Amino acid sequence: MLVSDIYAVRKDDLPKLYAYEVNTTDNRNSIAGKLAYRLKKKYPGHWTSLFGTVISDRSLSQDELQEFLNSLWGISNSPFKNLIEVRTKSGWIPNANEISTFVAKGLLSDFDEQIASQMRKENVTSIKGVRIERQHEFRGWVVNNHPSVSISVSSKIILENNLEHYIRKGVNPLKQYVSVAYQSTKGEVTEIIGPLSDHKERLMALAQDPYTIKSIEDAPDDVNVVAVRVGQNTYHYIATSLNISLTLQNAPLFAVSSKLVSSHLKFKSEDRKRLISQIKSRVAEKGLLQNNYDSHNNPDLFPEFFSVPYNEQVIVGKGQKCNFSPRSIIENLKKYGLYKYSETLKNKVLRMGVLASSNYTNDQKLTSFVNGIRNGLRDLGFDLDITNSLKFKSMDRVDLERSVDELIDARPDIILAVFPGKPDEEGDIEEVDLYHIFKQVTIRNGVGGQVVNYETLSNQYALQNILLGILGKTGNIPYVLASPLDFCDIVVGIDIAREKKRHLPGTKNAAAIARVYFNNGDFMRYTIHDAPIEGETVPSDVLEGLFPVKEFAGKKVVIHRDGYFRGEERRTLINRAESIGAEFSLIEVIKREAPRLYLDDNGMIKSPQKGNIFIIDRDNAFLISSPPPFRDSTPRPVRIHNFGPISMKQAIRSVLALTQLHYGSLNPPRMPVTIHYSDKIASFALEGIKPPQLSGSIPFWL
Repeated sequence: MLVSDIYAVRKDDLPKLYAYEVNTTDNRNSIAGKLAYRLKKKYPGHWTSLFGTVISDRSLSQDELQEFLNSLWGISNSPFKNLIEVRTKSGWIPNANEISTFVAKGLLSDFDEQIASQMRKENVTSIKGVRIERQHEFRGWVVNNHPSVSISVSSKIILENNLEHYIRKGVNPLKQYVSVAYQSTKGEVTEIIGPLSDHKERLMALAQDPYTIKSIEDAPDDVNVVAVRVGQNTYHYIATSLNISLTLQNAPLFAVSSKLVSSHLKFKSEDRKRLISQIKSRVAEKGLLQNNYDSHNNPDLFPEFFSVPYNEQVIVGKGQKCNFSPRSIIENLKKYGLYKYSETLKNKVLRMGVLASSNYTNDQKLTSFVNGIRNGLRDLGFDLDITNSLKFKSMDRVDLERSVDELIDARPDIILAVFPGKPDEEGDIEEVDLYHIFKQVTIRNGVGGQVVNYETLSNQYALQNILLGILGKTGNIPYVLASPLDFCDIVVGIDIAREKKRHLPGTKNAAAIARVYFNNGDFMRYTIHDAPIEGETVPSDVLEGLFPVKEFAGKKVVIHRDGYFRGEERRTLINRAESIGAEFSLIEVIKREAPRLYLDDNGMIKSPQKGNIFIIDRDNAFLISSPPPFRDSTPRPVRIHNFGPISMKQAIRSVLALTQLHYGSLNPPRMPVTIHYSDKIASFALEGIKPPQLSGSIPFWL
């Protein structure tokens, strides 16, 4: 039986609710959220906001509202200076979405401190200088038209010393993710504003909660004030009130092992479910939540669209069909050859440069590994030509850049870089700075780059991963789907990344990326478009340029969006399809937010399997698109939002099938290959790290 972490709301026990409409020239959603926070501090009751409307169980007269607005307008540098009015929405009847949001963010917030205290008993502090905290979250959903609430438990890794400590040690705080002490607020540091002495009066006027006020009062005058971007908003905090959120990527910067951190993040399904059951028991006294949704009591919400665990057959060389298996695909490629060979590799000779830390250049382990690549490529029909081998000094940026440039002068098809350190449980590189520099130089020069950690050199399974990665990065197509997606001609993945320019208000840099595949998963091309834009919406000509008439006219196209469509993006794409006589099926694939699913095997809680589905309404579903990244953990579903015209089953298959075509690894990723690594590609593009040709057929991101 499949079970979820989502509980139906008992509507009969809800208090009477009131809605207050916000009228502002600023972003309504943002202002409504800030207003709900201020109202909560002033008036007893529960307050939250949704889509620019403040919702409460407290009734205020129009005179009370106006008096409160007058007080906000009197604050120096008030964020409410463009708030025109707030009026009661007469005749308002809350819908399911508004009810679920109010219960999750309003009524259940009464239990936050009790639950946080309970969660602190689950915290891990066995890593020196690091604290791993277990946190809970309530979130509103609408399941089959009924208001519902999910209960989630997650882990936050923070450094025990605050941000100010590391600034004084010389660490650059920009782009570090931080969390506010004793709050759930988290965001990215974008700027150092200056010393507190220059901003204390302003910050004290804006502060609302007792902790913030006291922390400002007690802080020395020379403490740094920094800007933190939270969603679409930017706030100013003193650096002593901020904790750095540690990730597997930035851990080495603070001398913390990524592998050690990841080992403490493992959260068994039964442990996760135990904590959530405890939270549900604690809030049960209010009687707001019914039982959670499961496949026994709600079979229609857990359809078996496909066999589980999901697996699509693929075609390798000679038209041979075979089952997709991470451990058997290499053997099938050896036996039958690749589906399509790169036209850029003359006579099937692959030219490779080798770059290694000076510690490893005469190392037998490295020599054996390169020979393993040579033998593996020979088994797959390629000869390996080592163009040259160079060494670099660890962590020396200039030396690394010079070495890569020298290797590129020999015109290799790919460069193998061996870096120090160990991979974490998901294969990420610990030496983040080295990896970033290496990718900068190789991508900008249009040369493939394959990174491997020294500790991985003796891992035979990793060698197979690297062989597939080398083949993909040099333009080969190892395999495609045996059964093409018969409901479309082309599948396109798009992502649009934005970054605010620091000194030009309202202006942003944007990078739009499209990856185009045939309906059998054969890669056609990528296109990158980057330009400064105004406001939130990407200009229609940028989006239209990703879908040229010559390729897309008259075609049925499935479009995967990494995350949400913003502004007028959906309307622009629909208009483009109509103008060229095409049919565009739009699908959002959202990595975050989705609560967990579990397999209940006669009372034993286990991880769900690839292909398990929870349909929350006609257009939305939670999908287990990949197994968990490591043993003893619970996979995080992706959320599929299907805008049609294809069916939900077809939308889900388009995602699942294309998770099997990531040639950079034998382990299928959570996201389909159309948008896998989209955020990384987009962030590279925003930094100017992009191939010399902004359209091409070599997947440089693998």
